[in-house]
Amino acid sequence: MPRFDRRSNFRRRYRKLGAADRSAVDRALRWLAANPRDPRLRTHKLEAGQRWACSYAYDGRFVFTWKADVITLLDVGTHEDVY
Repeated sequence: MPRFDRRSNFRRRYRKLGAADRSAVDRALRWLAANPRDPRLRTHKLEAGQRWACSYAYDGRFVFTWKADVITLLDVGTHEDVY
């Protein structure tokens, strides 16, 4: 099971999310840990280097890097906020 490394920007934006969005992010992170390619997450690679993105809600995304067993969470928020 991968280990999550939450960067300061991710932690700061996560705290600003509403309770429902935080719960949705937590659920998506459990899915990501179990299977990074789970179709419910709509995981996709971004054009900018080694970054990936997942959806936790219709307009909610988080951006991360993925190396071996470490997933580094970089940003979280709306589509407009994180891209």
